Amino acid sequence: MTFCEQAWQRNLPLFNATVALPFNQALANGSLARDVFQHYMIQDAHYLVAFGRALAIAGGKADDAEGVVQFSQAAQEAVVTERLLHNSFMRAYDVTPEIFQRTPLSPACHHYCHFLQSTAWSRPYAVALAALLPCFWIYAEVGVELQKRRCRATLTKAGSTPTAARSSTPTCVPCARPSMPWPRRQTPKL
Repeated sequence: MTFCEQAWQRNLPLFNATVALPFNQALANGSLARDVFQHYMIQDAHYLVAFGRALAIAGGKADDAEGVVQFSQAAQEAVVTERLLHNSFMRAYDVTPEIFQRTPLSPACHHYCHFLQSTAWSRPYAVALAALLPCFWIYAEVGVELQKRRCRATLTKAGSTPTAARSSTPTCVPCARPSMPWPRRQTPKL
């Protein structure tokens, strides 16, 4: 078993507890209150900029050209995603630029952003990667798990055949994954 597989197994109870959080359950089943979702997305947009900065710093510390490109592209994706949130979600949910700017980071978001950026700036490349890697894994894996649960629930509601479910929910795409700068549960090249 690889180091990453061992780490994942050791942390599986934490992952399962994360998936079971009421917020994630409500997000998956569509019952999350609009204002709670708005607050989460504003926090996430702030976070993505900080995460992009930490990724760019890691890219600057990379030992080889591949690492520079890998993390620079991931930084760009984080910032582009944040801008897409501004151009689509924020408008759709009536979050004006003024509302966004005056919504402060929650303490948890502030502290996590600070941790990522200060670790990327002050620690060696390998330590910066160790701080950043869980972000990619947990968001991707929780998203995949919530999507699977949503699709299973849709299949159950729509009928027992995939065709019945597909006709009622064209957006159900099992195993859709967000992009990550390295394959799932594998260690980036150091």
